[in-house]
Amino acid sequence: MAGNRVELEGRVAAVEPMRVSPAGVASVRFTVRHESTREEASMPRKVEVAMSMVAVGSVAEAAKRLETGAQVRVEGFLARASLKSEWPVVHVERLQVI
Repeated sequence: MAGNRVELEGRVAAVEPMRVSPAGVASVRFTVRHESTREEASMPRKVEVAMSMVAVGSVAEAAKRLETGAQVRVEGFLARASLKSEWPVVHVERLQVI
């Protein structure tokens, strides 16, 4: 099934230290906070959301250099945070500091 795509711009709210799995795969978890105003039902609506992100492999190398407060654009897909959790996390495939 297709259609699982996320694009989000916001500010980095937190960055965890890089971790390396037993298989040698690097990952970095971080949080992006987004604030904007959107139109919904012909009315302005203030949108505020904080999303958990995980960057793996080469993207993790870029994510480990992120600083709190940096403005970023992320693209990726949603997946479960872990096998034991139903909460979503964005798996970042593209990360751009803007």
